[in-house]
Amino acid sequence: MFVHGYDCHGQYNNFTNFTGRFLDFNYTGRFNGTIQEQAALREEGLANGRINLSENDAGFWRAWYDEKINDADARFGAFIAELRDTGLLNKTIIMIAADHGTEFYEHGKFDHGGTLYQELIHVPLVIWAPGFNGTKTVAGQVSTMDMMPTVLELLNISTNETVRRQMKGISLVPAMRGGNASRDVYSETDYRLYTHKRAIVTADGWKFILTLAEWGNRTDVKELYNLNIDPNETTNLIDSEPRIAYELEQKVIRHMRDMGTDWEGPWEIGCVPAYPNQCR
Repeated sequence: MFVHGYDCHGQYNNFTNFTGRFLDFNYTGRFNGTIQEQAALREEGLANGRINLSENDAGFWRAWYDEKINDADARFGAFIAELRDTGLLNKTIIMIAADHGTEFYEHGKFDHGGTLYQELIHVPLVIWAPGFNGTKTVAGQVSTMDMMPTVLELLNISTNETVRRQMKGISLVPAMRGGNASRDVYSETDYRLYTHKRAIVTADGWKFILTLAEWGNRTDVKELYNLNIDPNETTNLIDSEPRIAYELEQKVIRHMRDMGTDWEGPWEIGCVPAYPNQCR
């Protein structure tokens, strides 16, 4: 069973039991947390490259998001409790992940899709499987693409050569048993044709982002960060570490070719609506 929850997504009004318990009750800013406000901030960031928020405004939206997470966690907890009460939990493999994170002005934008910073691509991955007692944190870097090969191995399901060739992830079962799983991981976005970006985060903590094209005629923008000392990606090292930047750019280009993409383009820029009220 695949369940895709929009519990923490932005495109809907606050749930009926929204209390604002994480909010600063002294907040007197211009926002109320409505779907219209959320949409306007997202579109402004895409069109202009960034938005203008005060720290109090950004804090308001983070607190708004925190309550949605808290509410979703409670409801999912009730689902897990029902599995336990019916005796199904110890016969069930559960994997919890996210398709993306959400940005709250960390790099001047709001919502998701337009960037590949850590606030968007560093997402949870939680696995519950019968036969694994206690808890374990895998410190190495893995990918959500590892979910399919992991569940296949847990269920002892064999695959043919075609499936093995198409799977880009690896099984995390060895890491769940104490092994090492860290490796380079790639990400990409072509969000609504406002931007085309590709990125790599290496197993040892370097990150390279290549902007192939973006709204406003910005092309071939390169960013390099050392996440070990700069986890918030505040200092672009593209000029001070040219060798590392070049090596990672070549890895990104090879990965794109392996995926059947011509990195030279052309890269179409436009405004593709995901909801009816966009791009008008």
